[in-house]
Amino acid sequence: MALIDFHCHLDLYPNPHDVAREVARRGVYVLSVTTTPSAFLGTLALAGSEGRIRTALGLHPEIAVAREGELPFEKLLPRQTTLGRLG
Repeated sequence: MALIDFHCHLDLYPNPHDVAREVARRGVYVLSVTTTPSAFLGTLALAGSEGRIRTALGLHPEIAVAREGELPFEKLLPRQTTLGRLG
């Protein structure tokens, strides 16, 4: 049976590379949602080549007003197939 975590913030873990290795070791799948558009590329890099981790572009609703300047994130969409929570 495949297990999938549909709400993970990989970039917020103290040791995200350890988490990525553990995902591979356990054979689970993870959708890592960013809390801000500016965190997308860095979070994508944290997942590396681990095919069991997908990174979704997101903007957490509790900080959406404070991060209003990040709303024009269309330039990231060509690199993205999944959108997470958006404000």
